[in-house]
Amino acid sequence: MLDFNNLYPNESERLRALDRPFHAGAFFSQGFALFQRAAGPLIGFTLLYMVIAIGVALGSGLTGSTILSSIATFLIAPLVAGLFLIAYTARNYSEPSFEAGFGFTKHYLPLLGVEAVHQVIAALLLLVMPTTDIFTNPEALEGMEPEEILAVVSDAMPVILGIAFLQFLIRTVFMFAPLYVLFYDMGIVRSLQASWNLVTRHVGGVLIFMVISIGVYIGGLLLCGIGLILAIPIVYAATYCAFEHYALFPETPDKNYLDELIS
Repeated sequence: MLDFNNLYPNESERLRALDRPFHAGAFFSQGFALFQRAAGPLIGFTLLYMVIAIGVALGSGLTGSTILSSIATFLIAPLVAGLFLIAYTARNYSEPSFEAGFGFTKHYLPLLGVEAVHQVIAALLLLVMPTTDIFTNPEALEGMEPEEILAVVSDAMPVILGIAFLQFLIRTVFMFAPLYVLFYDMGIVRSLQASWNLVTRHVGGVLIFMVISIGVYIGGLLLCGIGLILAIPIVYAATYCAFEHYALFPETPDKNYLDELIS
């Protein structure tokens, strides 16, 4: 297992490493290069995640239970972290490995815990934000005319945008937490704290990175959604490259731990 505390000779060197410039464009260039090298495994794992997610959505739709749908979606959320492990093999091994993605199962509970923190914070935000019928009584929209629905949505738009922006900030601040869980075997609290420390040192660069990520996702959606099969792994590969630049392998890593993780 990698020891986060002993990767640098002293604390000052670790902090200096965190203070390297955050070049969002460079990380996306590196991420795209990784995607080209490991396109098959990355796309295959993304397809696996999307098929499971769609299956969960369809199954939950048949039951008519939004609670069941939310729980199922929450439980499969850690799966996508496997893309980070595939990106790691693309960078450090002669052949990228699709099977490496399943290494996330060895850290499933802490990854789920990180996702739970996101969901809890989101739920708390909903409690403090002004309420609208869209959230409190969505069934009321069913009997409305299109013009009435548009008016309700327009009235609720400031709240919707506010919640979306706060969700964006939460995801941004804790974006590296799953990587700390995977590569350093950190617990929930410590991984969130490590991500916070990294992101808050590079607020400008990270925000640019997230804006580019959103642009990539929008580009994927514009291609009838099919482009997401490409957009998701590219963004995850770029995120891995950013994490590697600041937190991973400044010294010789513990290969035994990493080989076991992806085996």
